[in-house]
Amino acid sequence: MKLTTFDEFRAQFRDFYHSVKTGHENTKKQSHGGHGIDHDITVAMIAVKISDDERIGQKAWCAAMLHSVDRVVGASDIKDTMMKHAEYLKHFFSQNEIDEIIEAAFRHSERNQIDQSETQITLMDADRLANMQSAVIIRSGQFRPDIPVFDFKYLSGAIDPLSTYEDPKSVIDDLRLCIINYIPQLRNKEAKHLGNIYAEKLNAYIRSIEDENEYFGLTNIEI
Repeated sequence: MKLTTFDEFRAQFRDFYHSVKTGHENTKKQSHGGHGIDHDITVAMIAVKISDDERIGQKAWCAAMLHSVDRVVGASDIKDTMMKHAEYLKHFFSQNEIDEIIEAAFRHSERNQIDQSETQITLMDADRLANMQSAVIIRSGQFRPDIPVFDFKYLSGAIDPLSTYEDPKSVIDDLRLCIINYIPQLRNKEAKHLGNIYAEKLNAYIRSIEDENEYFGLTNIEI
C-alpha cells in the first residue's frame, strides 16, 4: 500500500517515529531554534509530496525525521544518535538504504553538490520549502528577538549590506535572504513550483510592510 498521509507513515515506522520523538522530548538543549519535531514532520511530508519516486519519498521521510538531531544532541553525538534511531528501520530498508538515509540527514545543511543522493536532494529541497512557508514569518521573529523587525533605511526592497544569511540585521532581511538563498538551490521540479509560490507569498508580505510605511513617509529615513 502506498503511504500518503502522516498517520500512515507514523504507523508504518511506529518505533522509529517514537524513538525520534522521545529524543526531542528528552533533549537537554535549551532551544531548538524552530527545529522541533513539528518541523521534522513538516519537512517529512513535503519530501513525500515533491518526490516522484515512492521509495525515495519513504527514505526522504525518514531522513527528514532525523534531520534535526543536530539541534537535539551535541556535535560529537549526532551520527551515533541517528544510527540508534535508524535501528528501527531494519525491517523496511536494506543497510545500504539506511546508510543513505543517515547520510542524507547528516549532510542536509550543505549547499548543492554533485555527490548527493536523490534522498538527500529531496530532503534538502523539502527543508528549504518548509523554511519558506508562511510560518517562517512568525518563527523568524520568535527565534530572533534581539534584532529589529525592520530598519526604516531599508524599506524599498533593499537589504542592509551588513545582513547575511547567517547574521541578518532585521527580521525582514531574514525573510528576504531565505528567498534569495533557497530559490536558486531547489532542484526537484515540484519543489521549484512550490518555492515560487512560497516566495511570492513572502514577497507580498514584505511589500505590505513597505507600502504601509511608505504611506506615512517612513521609508528610507534615519532615526
